[in-house]
Amino acid sequence: SPIGYFSGSNGTVRVDGATSTWTLTNSSLNVGEAGMGVLTITNGAKVTDGNGSVIIGNATGSNGSVFVEDANSTWTFTGNFEVGNASTGNLSISNGGNVTSGAADIGANTGATGNVTVTGANSIWTVGGALNVGKNDNGTLMITNGGKVVANGTTYISYSTNGPGAVTVDGTNSTWDLGSSNLFVAGYGNGILTITNG
Repeated sequence: SPIGYFSGSNGTVRVDGATSTWTLTNSSLNVGEAGMGVLTITNGAKVTDGNGSVIIGNATGSNGSVFVEDANSTWTFTGNFEVGNASTGNLSISNGGNVTSGAADIGANTGATGNVTVTGANSIWTVGGALNVGKNDNGTLMITNGGKVVANGTTYISYSTNGPGAVTVDGTNSTWDLGSSNLFVAGYGNGILTITNG
């Protein structure tokens, strides 16, 4: 299911309100396939995709953004997750939004720029596998103002020599929970971890 399929296209999906749901049955979801795509989940809405894979910002020249905002707004899937495959991908979780995904790459392949921001109390991203921040190109993860990220697998900040990665954990109650998983800061490239202000 693409949002923004062809180059030059512009697609937007908004799922809003506590009784609003969008259910995909184990299918792939590309937000910004070759064009521009935006998915917004707000005010308690729910989007689910079983074990389907998800890409934000797929092909070269595309641009994808997903916003999950407000308490009880959820986006849930267990397939692989790429924020910035070969182009620009952005994920913002704020004001109590909740995302649960499979293993995730931020800045997956050459030409990618991936950015994830988790901000505000009760805003949570749970990663059900390995997490690479800067796998083969630029990746950043920002956890601020009481946001939380839970990573349930081996985590790299800069997986390869071509993948600079940076993670910032800033502010009181902002949390990056790795459990018993291994963390590699600069696996093979340039990795930066910054923890500030609480």
